Amino acid sequence: MKDVSGGDINEKMAEYRTLYDVNVPDEESVRYQAKIECALEKMLAEGGWNAFTTNFEDLTGLEQLPGLAVQNLLAKGYGFAAEGDWKPASRR
Repeated sequence: MKDVSGGDINEKMAEYRTLYDVNVPDEESVRYQAKIECALEKMLAEGGWNAFTTNFEDLTGLEQLPGLAVQNLLAKGYGFAAEGDWKPASRR
């Protein structure tokens, strides 16, 4: 997350605007989702992984759940399983 630049977030927000009607009073929460998605996508690409899992019990430094990020990564073909249940993700 710390390596995601403002430019990366702006690019992701432009992508979001092609997919969604982003009309919220404060875009910071959406920008944060963009930051999470950028970080996850980079991690997955660097690791050569095609699936991932999360655990919502302890966000360990995240300010919010990665909901929008997960949706978009699923749409891009990544496998996902919530709550650390790696088996469904591994079937991807």
